[in-house]
Amino acid sequence: MDPTVCPLLLLRLRLRLLLHLVLLLLCSVCAAPASLSLSCSSSLPLQAIYGGDLEVLELLSSTKGVDIHSLNNFGCGAAFWAAAAGNVDTCRWLLAKGIDFTLVNGAGHAAVHKAAWRGHREALEWMLLDPQGPRLLYQLRMQAADGRDPVQKASVNGHAAIASWLETLRQDQPDALPHC
Repeated sequence: MDPTVCPLLLLRLRLRLLLHLVLLLLCSVCAAPASLSLSCSSSLPLQAIYGGDLEVLELLSSTKGVDIHSLNNFGCGAAFWAAAAGNVDTCRWLLAKGIDFTLVNGAGHAAVHKAAWRGHREALEWMLLDPQGPRLLYQLRMQAADGRDPVQKASVNGHAAIASWLETLRQDQPDALPHC
């Protein structure tokens, strides 16, 4: 979890998750749909992924009708939310569950864009370089709809050291292709 996140925000997220878990349980009893939507058009599983609570994620993923592979209205899925949160443990858990880290949303962002945008070097190291990770070096050259690649996303959001490191990686891997 990002240590800069306000503890009150984390508490609010946990309370929101608890409320939605109660609603989810009620929905399962009443046979209502489990794809509860939150104000940001993201499902409960996506909110839980951002929160990084693996116990909640295990519970949700084992609940009938909950799809951890779902996308929100913007085309962002689990990999995007975990990368944006910078939570490597959640990223590892998601990859083990078969989540696709190569997806690109409607704005042309991929998971690497989200982590760079937020300045999450540990998540970037895992996604780009870790032999057990998805090895997404090719995403360093992907431009989003706004014309910015992950290096530029990091730079314009005040993460100069990360942008410099990513630029070095990009130069070292000019022809990086998707990892098979």
